[in-house]
Amino acid sequence: MPKLNPDDLMELIKGRRSIRKWLDKPVEEEKVRQILVAGMYAPSACNSQKARALVVRDRDLIAEICQNVVSWFKKSWPEIIIAGLFDLEKPHPLGFDFTKPHPWSRFIWQDTAAAMMNMMLMAETLELKTCWVSIKPPEYGNQEKEIRELLQIPDKYKLTCLLFLGYSDQKVDINTHKHYGVPIKRNEEEFIL
Repeated sequence: MPKLNPDDLMELIKGRRSIRKWLDKPVEEEKVRQILVAGMYAPSACNSQKARALVVRDRDLIAEICQNVVSWFKKSWPEIIIAGLFDLEKPHPLGFDFTKPHPWSRFIWQDTAAAMMNMMLMAETLELKTCWVSIKPPEYGNQEKEIRELLQIPDKYKLTCLLFLGYSDQKVDINTHKHYGVPIKRNEEEFIL
């Protein structure tokens, strides 16, 4: 296998941006599969491999999620949504029971976040764009319940996030663009303490 050029990888990482405007263009199944496999190979705490991905392709369902649950996608929605899930019932190598409150429950968020990042980077290599949307916990409203019902997600899975995926011609210039008034350009001196 040829060695990946670190400069190319850094440019890919620097150039990836969350996109909120989508083209009406189908995503090829082979690309979806590559993205899912990238997510599957993300690290997981104790090698538990409990992260799961539910692919939503139904246009009416995607529109309903975008219009009723995720307010900033009311006018434009992607071709695909991938729901990030965590399997609460798969036996854990150290015997942790995630169906009950547990001090290691952070694995739920950590493992699905790692899978999402892998999928976003793979999507970028395939010239697809993404937007990662976190799901509010039940104590902050009905968002999780509404999405769970729309997607018919069984109770054995914890819904943590959604990955919006598709083609876009939206361009974001890292040097000039702002998000909620804050420049998106990164500051190395601020980040590295």
